[in-house]
Amino acid sequence: MKAKLELIRLLRERKEMRRDVIDLLRFIDWELILPQNMEQELKETIRKENKEIGKPYISSWERMAIQETLRANIIEILEIRFGSLPQGIAETLDGITDAEMLKELLREAVKCESLGAFAEHLPVAV
Repeated sequence: MKAKLELIRLLRERKEMRRDVIDLLRFIDWELILPQNMEQELKETIRKENKEIGKPYISSWERMAIQETLRANIIEILEIRFGSLPQGIAETLDGITDAEMLKELLREAVKCESLGAFAEHLPVAV
């Protein structure tokens, strides 16, 4: 746990290569699997440190869960409002990994007047 925490601390400080840092954190999560109690202790330690420095650390698993939840919510809202989704919209949503974009699309799913209006907010190429 100490080694994993130290790696996370070192990577968190790097700002110049954000994508590389995220990939390395994902690798660390994958390769350095801890028992559940140690993982919980690690998360609490990181949260405390993040609160002190004002910079959150979100593991790759948390990011994936956030993305999947946003996608599922968008689809559910659209299906409730407009019925089944065209294949193209569903495929485009599946390809979006940017949580901020998914949040914007969630807001749009709630307020758009039609599926066509929603589709106008989708990226052309994901």
